[in-house]
Amino acid sequence: MSVRILLSKTLMIVSTGSQLDPEVFFVNSYETWPVAQKYCRENYVDLVTVTNIKVVEKINRAGQVWIGLHRAPNFFWSDGSNFTFSNWDSVVIAQLHESYLSAEFCVLVRNIWFDERCSYKRHFVFFVNSYETWPVAQKYCRENYVDLVTETKNKVVEKINSETGGSLVWIGLHRAPNFFWSDGSNFTFSNWDSVRNKLNSMKVICAVTSSTKGGRWKFLSCEEKLPFVCYSILHG
Repeated sequence: MSVRILLSKTLMIVSTGSQLDPEVFFVNSYETWPVAQKYCRENYVDLVTVTNIKVVEKINRAGQVWIGLHRAPNFFWSDGSNFTFSNWDSVVIAQLHESYLSAEFCVLVRNIWFDERCSYKRHFVFFVNSYETWPVAQKYCRENYVDLVTETKNKVVEKINSETGGSLVWIGLHRAPNFFWSDGSNFTFSNWDSVRNKLNSMKVICAVTSSTKGGRWKFLSCEEKLPFVCYSILHG
């Protein structure tokens, strides 16, 4: 295994290969995800894209490191209002693993907000005392009122809490699970850890992989500082 010194950062070639089996480089410098991305783009191709289990195995010796996967959890109100007010629970966490990837996430309220699968059944507001999935609740509100409730200020939060007696209820906020690789590759392969990920109030979240977890992925704030893995394509 060879070692290179480049821009005062220690690099280790983990292994080499082709387009589907790229040459990958561990950079032993603790950086935020955006800084790691910039460094990889300037010196290689990009932060590593993990397209198959071979790539997982290549980078599995590197400890906990940034990879190229990221997402911007864009939130939308059902009625089209701009998402400007938020009321997240600071300790609530949303779970992301294989079974969650094809689902939207919708938001519940009991004074503060929680993420949950839209297919779960909950009460919803105007206070409709019926347990329904988020899409059914949305359809009912649109047919009988205007839409699922939009929260734009604390007064609305207080009114909902008063009307519902503190029950956990659907509101109109939801988001789609859009994942992106830094180099623009399609997101077709996944390797999620079963841990829970703190997602809701983060504007952008970035993926890490860890050798202690068999190379499985989880998300952290992109402003955390970690080592990272770049890749290039070996020609010839």
